[in-house]
Amino acid sequence: SGKEVNGSVNVPVIEDVIFLRAAGFFRKQNGYIENTPGSSLNGVNNYGGKISINILPFYNHKINLTANYIGSNHNGIGMINPWMPDSMGNAEFYRTSTSLDGIDNKGFKQEFLDAVLTYKIYRSENKYWTSISSYRKSRTSDIWDADGTALSAFGLKNDANGSLFYQEIRFNFSRRSRNNGSLGVSYMRAVKSSSNYVNSNDKFIYEILTYPGNFLMPEDNRFPVKPQPLDPEPMNDIPLSGAHSEYFSDERKTGSYQAYIHLTHQLTRRIFFTGGARASYNRLKLWQEAASVEGSPSVLGNYTGASPNLIYKPSEGQTLTNNSLNVTGQAGLTYRWNENFNFFINALYARKPGLLQFTWDSRKQMLDAETVKGLEAGWKFFLSGRLFFNVTGYYREHENISAVLWRASSGD
Repeated sequence: SGKEVNGSVNVPVIEDVIFLRAAGFFRKQNGYIENTPGSSLNGVNNYGGKISINILPFYNHKINLTANYIGSNHNGIGMINPWMPDSMGNAEFYRTSTSLDGIDNKGFKQEFLDAVLTYKIYRSENKYWTSISSYRKSRTSDIWDADGTALSAFGLKNDANGSLFYQEIRFNFSRRSRNNGSLGVSYMRAVKSSSNYVNSNDKFIYEILTYPGNFLMPEDNRFPVKPQPLDPEPMNDIPLSGAHSEYFSDERKTGSYQAYIHLTHQLTRRIFFTGGARASYNRLKLWQEAASVEGSPSVLGNYTGASPNLIYKPSEGQTLTNNSLNVTGQAGLTYRWNENFNFFINALYARKPGLLQFTWDSRKQMLDAETVKGLEAGWKFFLSGRLFFNVTGYYREHENISAVLWRASSGD
């Protein structure tokens, strides 16, 4: 069950000059997963608002200011381990109850705020300058029981903050209706930081992993377990540690300078050319640190390779940087026989900056830039004004695609 309230208002502050619009909402949904210690999970509270002001100071000037705020407050994620019964003995594979340990303040909180200022100056209906200035800020906090049991085996906490500033100046033009397009420059700076905390207990983790009929693990996983049934004997003589805490923190900074142009030109009465290019100079910087916080060193960390931690191998603060110039282009031709029949062909090339990252064992990685090459061609036509046909063939080639892998080897 839940409830929702929303509303809006429009006010002409100064007739024909300043216009104001405001709106807001609140949405509440009760949790539908029962946590046997005495709470409900998977509920959510959403709330937010928006305000927009339009100003027309002169006949050829137009200003718009828009601000948004959105907040979310989830009361916890109902992680269910279907291979283990809850504290009430419910062992059904599909159930709406779970037993999570008593970590305080479980749940997810998020706040998002942004503001955009747009200023347009018209030289004519089809020729005008546009300035776009925007600022965005976000904050999230997430605490959840990742093992899905009443044991304090594996808990996660994440705090993240982000900010972004963007400025663009653009000129739109049209000449005799044969040349239409836009050109401009932009600057973007983004900063995002996050801190990840892991609370674990080797004894409880091993108890869960060796529970009869428990989940299967990937063959190339970093943990010393195999598909069930598990044989606990090989580790019986190893003294497993108790409570352990570790953290992993990083900060990513991005600066981007861009220039672009887009043009549509009518070559003849039936042939049209469309093209565009964008050049960007990107400055990337990534900082990372991992450490043990408190408790006993993780014995299972000897198997994961992150000892004395369980997940993230300790490392002192280290920095990785990369500066690169990237060019993207697109061009195409269209042959319009008439309003109901045309052929087209398009080609594109795109390149984005290489990714910076640190692996789970704190090794630096600078991945190659991802590139895309594409070509498409086809024809479109209307038949009797009732049927529309679109036949297209395309070829696309991607290089250096980045993907997340779960591997046992160091450096992955």
